[in-house]
Amino acid sequence: MKQFTKSSNEGKWVHSACAMCVGAPMKVKVKGGRIAEVKGEDIPGWNGKVCGKAISGIGARVYAPDRILYPLKRVGERGEAKFTRCTWEEVINAAAAKLKEYIDAGHPEYFEIWWGCPLQQDNMYFIHYWSAVLRTGISYLHGQVCFGDNNVEKIVTFGANHSRALLSGLVDWSRTKYAVIASQNFPGTAVGGSSCNVPIYAAANKAKENGCKFLVIDPKLADSIPWCDEWLPVQPGGDITLVLSLANVLIKEKLYDESFLLKYTNAAQLIRCDNGEALKDQAGNYLVWDADTGFKPMPEADKGEESTLGLGKTFEVTIGEETVQCKTAFQMLAEESAKHAPQIPYPEGKIVEIARKLGENKPSVIVYPGMTSGRYPNWFQTLRAYSVLNMLLGNIDAPGGFYIPKHDFNLGSGWPEPTEVPDYSKGVTFVPGPWGNLMSVKTIDKEPCYTEPREFHPGTQALPWLHFDAIEQGRVRAVLSSAENAAVTQANSKWVEECLKKLDLIIVGDQVPKEFIDFADYVLPEASYLERYHLYCEDVTGTDDKEYKVLFMRSAAIPPQGDSRPLSWFLIEVAKKLGLKEYFEKLNLEYEWWDRMLKKAGLYPKVTARKLIEEGPYAVSYTHLRAHETSLH
Repeated sequence: MKQFTKSSNEGKWVHSACAMCVGAPMKVKVKGGRIAEVKGEDIPGWNGKVCGKAISGIGARVYAPDRILYPLKRVGERGEAKFTRCTWEEVINAAAAKLKEYIDAGHPEYFEIWWGCPLQQDNMYFIHYWSAVLRTGISYLHGQVCFGDNNVEKIVTFGANHSRALLSGLVDWSRTKYAVIASQNFPGTAVGGSSCNVPIYAAANKAKENGCKFLVIDPKLADSIPWCDEWLPVQPGGDITLVLSLANVLIKEKLYDESFLLKYTNAAQLIRCDNGEALKDQAGNYLVWDADTGFKPMPEADKGEESTLGLGKTFEVTIGEETVQCKTAFQMLAEESAKHAPQIPYPEGKIVEIARKLGENKPSVIVYPGMTSGRYPNWFQTLRAYSVLNMLLGNIDAPGGFYIPKHDFNLGSGWPEPTEVPDYSKGVTFVPGPWGNLMSVKTIDKEPCYTEPREFHPGTQALPWLHFDAIEQGRVRAVLSSAENAAVTQANSKWVEECLKKLDLIIVGDQVPKEFIDFADYVLPEASYLERYHLYCEDVTGTDDKEYKVLFMRSAAIPPQGDSRPLSWFLIEVAKKLGLKEYFEKLNLEYEWWDRMLKKAGLYPKVTARKLIEEGPYAVSYTHLRAHETSLH
C-alpha cells in the first residue's frame, strides 16, 4: 500500500460515496485539504441530490470534535474507559503476539474479528481474505442487529435467488396502487432496492402522483410519516396479529391470488394433521392433492394449477401401509389466521378496509415489513407472516408489486488467486459467507450448521448469543471489533460485560467513541469513509420503467486525519509481523482489488476502479430485458 500524501485535488470535486446511512454515490469538494461541500451524483435515482445526513456526516464523523485520531491503550480497568496515547507499533505487536500464541497452540480461531455494516466498513472482502489466510475467526456480528433475521427469513421463504430483491424491497413504483409499509420511517428511509433513501423520494412521489395510497404501520409517528396518507399505530410486538388478521380477511373474502399460490408457492402442499410435518410418498416426494387423481408429487414452479388449495377440507392419504389425515398448507394458514382476528385492538371494520384495499388492487400492491430487525422475540415469524401476506396477494415480480432484477454484474469478492499469492485454501473447506464472501466451514458460526441433517440454516450466521457462549467456553479469547458495537447491541448487557472481561485481548476500531471502546485494551483510530476505497453496486427502479445497475467507488477524497489508518493497513502490518507478507505485500487495495471484481463481471477494462474515481459512477439501464448502456461519465 502506498504512503498517504496530501490530496492533490485542492479546490476540485472528487467522486466518492456517503456512509451515514449505508451507501450513496456523491461528490465532495476539497479545498485547502478539507472537504468544503457535498452534492449527489448526476445519475439515475440521485440526479444530483443527497439527503441532509450526507452533509451532517462531514462534521459529525470526518471532522467530529471527539474524533479518535491516535492509537490508544488502556490504563484503567476494563469498562473504566481510561486510556493513554500509544503508537501503532505497540498495537501491532500486541495483536501479532497474541495471534502467534494461538497459532502455536493450533487454535488461530481463538482470535476473532467482529465486523460491521459493509457500507461503513473498510474493505470487508479483504477482511475475510485476511481471516482465511490466518485461519482466524470472523463474524458479521452487526448483521443480527441490522437486517440479519430479515435476510434469513427471505432466504428460507423465497430461496437465495430471490431473497436479495425482496429483502431490499425493489418495487415497480410507477404501477403501485396501494403500499403498506411497516417498522420504518417512510419515506425518510428507503424502500425500493437502493440502500439510500434519495432514489425512493422520486419514485414514491411519482407513485403518489399516479394515485398510489400509502399506509405506514409503526408504534410511533416518525418524522417523515406525515408524508403518507395514513398511519396505523400498531402495539409494539403486535405486527404478527395485525398481519394474520389481514390474511384472515383475504382468505374469508377470497381476495387472494389463487393462480399465484398454486403455481409459485407450497400452498397446496399436504401437511399431516397428527404431527404437523409435510407428507411425503415412499420415494421421498412432497405431495399435493389433485381433484381428479388424488395425491401426487408436488409439481415444479409454474406447473401446479391442477392442484387444489383445499380450503375447508381434510384429506385421507394412504402411503404404503399408513393412512393419515392431511390438510393443505393453505388450510392450515386459514385456521391459524382465524385465531388472531379476535385479538386485534382495532375495530374490525378497519382491518377489513385495509385487507380489501390490498385484495382489490392486487397484484399492484406491496406490504413491506421494513429492512432491519424489529428486536422482538417473535420477529422472524412476524417477517414470515408479512411474506405470506405478499404471497396471498401474488405481488412478487408483478406489475406494481415487488420487482425482481433481471440482471446482475456478478462482481465476486476480489480475493487474489494463486499464483498471485500462495495457496491459502489447503486443508480448508470454504462455504458462502455474508455479502458474497467465503468462510471456512469451521468458522461459519459458533455452532456447526453444515451437518446432515443441518442443525439450522447457514444463513443464520453470527447468532450473537453463540459468540458470547463461545467466550464463556474459551473458544473465543481475543476480539477485534470494527464498525460495530456488540457491547450494547445484545439484550443481556450484564452478561455481555462479564464475557468481555474474560477475553485475553480486545481491540476496537472506529472514528468516534462508542461503548465497546470502554472495554478495549487498544483503540484503533480508523480512517473515515472519505479516507479509504471501496466499490459498490446498487439496483434502482426509475420512474421511467427502467431497471438501473449503478457502480460507484468510494475514494479517499482526503488523506486520513491525524494518525488514523484504514483497518486493512493495520491487518497487513500484523500479518507481516507473523511472517505472512507474501500473501499481502503485492496487494493494491486502492485500485487493483476492485479491478479484479470488475474483471469477474466482464466490465474491465471498459470500467475500472480508477475510471470510477476519476470520471464518476457507471450505470446501465434495462427496459423489457433489452439492455442499452447510457453514458453517464
